[in-house]
Amino acid sequence: MIQRMLATLISAALLAGCVTAPEPGERLEALFRATSGTGIQASEPLPDRAQAMYHVLAGQVAAERSDLSQAATEYLAAARLTRQPDIAREATRYALASNDKTLSVEASQLWRDADPGNVQAQEAAFRVAVRARAYATALEMARSFVGAQPAAETGEALRVVAGTLVRDNVAAEPAMEIMQPLVQAYDESAEAHYALGLVAMNVERWDLARASAQQASARRPGWSEAALLEAGVLIKQQRVLEGIAVVEPLLRGGDAPDTRFALARLLLEANALELAEIQLDQVLEEEPEHPEARYARGLLALDRGNVDLAEQHFLALIEQPAQRFDAAYYLGRIAEARGDLDAARGWYRRVAGGRHQSDALTRRAYLMAEGGHVDEARAYLQGLSRMNPGMQLQLLLVEADILLQSDQPEAALALYEQGLQAFPDEPDLLYGRSLAHEQLGQVDAAIADLRTMVAQDADDARALNALGYILTNHTDRYEEARGYIARALELRPNDPAVIDSMGWVEFRLGNLDAAAELLRRAYAQFQDPEIAAHLGEVLWQLGERDEARRVWDTALAEHPEHGTLQETVTRLAP
Repeated sequence: MIQRMLATLISAALLAGCVTAPEPGERLEALFRATSGTGIQASEPLPDRAQAMYHVLAGQVAAERSDLSQAATEYLAAARLTRQPDIAREATRYALASNDKTLSVEASQLWRDADPGNVQAQEAAFRVAVRARAYATALEMARSFVGAQPAAETGEALRVVAGTLVRDNVAAEPAMEIMQPLVQAYDESAEAHYALGLVAMNVERWDLARASAQQASARRPGWSEAALLEAGVLIKQQRVLEGIAVVEPLLRGGDAPDTRFALARLLLEANALELAEIQLDQVLEEEPEHPEARYARGLLALDRGNVDLAEQHFLALIEQPAQRFDAAYYLGRIAEARGDLDAARGWYRRVAGGRHQSDALTRRAYLMAEGGHVDEARAYLQGLSRMNPGMQLQLLLVEADILLQSDQPEAALALYEQGLQAFPDEPDLLYGRSLAHEQLGQVDAAIADLRTMVAQDADDARALNALGYILTNHTDRYEEARGYIARALELRPNDPAVIDSMGWVEFRLGNLDAAAELLRRAYAQFQDPEIAAHLGEVLWQLGERDEARRVWDTALAEHPEHGTLQETVTRLAP
């Protein structure tokens, strides 16, 4: 079959180019050169080489069809025959992309064997072995990889090993079995002990992590990274002041803003916001143009509700190459929150890259829709989708959501159906379609979509909560609903939407006191109008009608058009 395919493709190419067909050997020779192989020597057996060529071509065709597993299989077959490093590298690349662990291990080992002096091949073999959980092989590959480095680069190689173990979240025992022998072999290296400390911290071996950081500091006195590692170990254990004390000697004199910024990041990760704020302000005092510190300070100000201060910091970053797009995005969000939609659009247009680019694009569509230009928003999103095929699903979801928010559930449903043809059983599409079905009164269809989501992932808290909530609102199967919501609450114990659902189903079951407690908790976390409607109704039934009216009046002042809230107040307290 591959021979016929090859003949067809070559014939088409010859017809297109109007050239004289070369001999079969010459065709294979040209194809092999095009795939980074060497030419066919007179002494080489043509059948094996020809077979390798067919595998390479089949791999190329499979890759063009996005069949990465088949591409890996074909390239690996060619690599077995040729032992060519470039072909083995391609086999490794496609095997990794296809997440096929068996193919990845064999391909990477073959690449390493075919090109033993290639450090990239050594590193790939180690990474693949870790991903495949072949830890004995991983240790062998790690030793080979680190040992192949020049002496000056050994430390960086040890960090690569540690970083791989951390990123793949390798469990404590295998991680230590790989890392500790390497440290013993390079005991005099500060980087070796530092790398061990990183891995030990990731698996919460706190004593070993701290001791390793101290060993690294002993071998390289004054090394800020080792001190920060020890501080990080302490801060992660909530020993925040001890962690700061470890780094403090390196900060005296005000000439170490990067070290102070690294300490601030550790504090932010530990949610020690006030202490992080102090450190960030000190960094900016020492180095006012420190862009990372200013960006972090702006985010912290925004998180703490100081919008004016956040705006100042982001405006100061708008010309900084590395932060300008993110700064423009947050300035757009600030303008949008203030109701200045023209300014928001302007800022979003300036987000031409960075981590928030796709969100800025979709926010522009939402702003168009909120301004009454739904068709314009849809055309804009469809144009983006044509220019960015990789964003097709994301943009379709935004378009359908805009239709739902614009009270066009029929159009939204049609769009979700279209999406599910291209992305079968995609959870976000199923969830959106369930919302459209519910708006259209098609409760059974909505329930069916949510059940499909739960069948796909029994721990999908969003689907569990939505399924329990729709059963509570549209059926009398309250015990079944409570079971789904209880599971969602186990998964998201602090989510106000799930707490609200549990309070609402408790109300339906007649457990008014439990319902009031849950709904008060949900409303304290999130002043949502639907939660306010539920809490007010429970309080009304408990006879606490003055409090119920206060809850409703406060919510109505902020959300006068909210349908559930209006219906509840009209029904109970006209």
